[in-house]
Amino acid sequence: EPVLFYARQLLDSITADMQAVLFAELDELMRPGDTIALEFRNSKDTTLTNHEKWSCGRRLVSPATVRHWLDASDFETMVDVGSPRWESRGSNPINLQRMVARRTRG
Repeated sequence: EPVLFYARQLLDSITADMQAVLFAELDELMRPGDTIALEFRNSKDTTLTNHEKWSCGRRLVSPATVRHWLDASDFETMVDVGSPRWESRGSNPINLQRMVARRTRG
């Protein structure tokens, strides 16, 4: 049975080094037919506060970095869209990226 891996606002909550470790682990774990769904603050977001950056370790994630991993790891991307319309902080929209991809080979 195919497995769905779901990570909402995980990538923007871990360091770039931890992201690399996560991607390496997913490379080992995910099989052909498995799907990954990701949502994260993309590099266009302007709502991240200094408190979130320094005290909470939050960061913005480049969609290009995630696309590169998906391509290099034999994923077929089915959804890749960024939008400020899905979530907001008060009247300020949060710019999020959503990606859904299926592993084609492993």
